[in-house]
Amino acid sequence: MIKQILTQKSGRLAALIMADGLFFGLTDPLKLPSFMLFPAFVLLAASLYAAFGMTLSVSNVHGPPPKTRRRIAAAFAVLLAGLIALQTIGELGARDIIILVPLAILASMYTSYNREQRTIAS
Repeated sequence: MIKQILTQKSGRLAALIMADGLFFGLTDPLKLPSFMLFPAFVLLAASLYAAFGMTLSVSNVHGPPPKTRRRIAAAFAVLLAGLIALQTIGELGARDIIILVPLAILASMYTSYNREQRTIAS
């Protein structure tokens, strides 16, 4: 079962890595128009999400349920993509990391708590 999950997810990850290689390999960052930054970071975030999802799917037997794994993968992907975006434009400093990481943890805890409260009320 784990082999089937990893095979399916590794195919998606390989396709995203190939798309990353084509997009980032064929474009010159110094000549790239600014409106093309957004699709580049969306592609990067999708690749990070797929990589984190594949990593978390290994914990299929003893790990958290699938919804929780997807939520964790999304949180890590958004956080890392945001940090990479800030680094790319030269706005990432130590204070930003000190602020953003705890805020991401609090946001994750809040969404988990909010979902638990909705399931209890149902």
